[in-house]
Amino acid sequence: LLPGRALAPQLAAISLSMKPPSVGVVVVASPARCHPSTELVTSVLDSLHLIEGIADSQISVVCDGCKPASQLEPAHAERLAKRLEIDPMRFSKRGIVTDGVSTAYDEFKQRLRAERSGLTMLELGSHHGFALAVREGLRWAQDAGCTHILVCQHDRRFIRQLSAPTLGALLDHFEARPSCRYVGFPSGTSKRLAARTA
Repeated sequence: LLPGRALAPQLAAISLSMKPPSVGVVVVASPARCHPSTELVTSVLDSLHLIEGIADSQISVVCDGCKPASQLEPAHAERLAKRLEIDPMRFSKRGIVTDGVSTAYDEFKQRLRAERSGLTMLELGSHHGFALAVREGLRWAQDAGCTHILVCQHDRRFIRQLSAPTLGALLDHFEARPSCRYVGFPSGTSKRLAARTA
């Protein structure tokens, strides 16, 4: 959960005492093995009902770009060809996927747009990676008038309820402590972090 001041300087000037907080939701998507199915991101969107107080929030799905192997320089494509044949998603963190994965991702975006008419979809024309895709989502949220942003990955759904009073306390925390810019929700990985670093 990010306050508007985190990465969008113009939002920093908004006084929350003059305007009630407005929480926007940004979900970052990228090519996945399950595409063209929308089930993965739909499970994330459906899990938002567990966060009390955001039922009327504006939602944006930021679809990171990718490059099919056929669009690479021939020598580069040749170097990656055998590894992509074994695993079509091998270089997806770099934004490089097989043509089949790219086609499935395009179909996923079309299906999601048809299934979820109430959300905004931002399709990035090139690979940005998670952090820069979030930045594009923050720009959308700023334009949409959101004062705080809930950022979700397309494969991390909520499994426990967050009450409206707790959400309100988080928003108050941001207001009372301007240096606090980010609150992370625990995941299976982050819960084990202390044990791994000890």
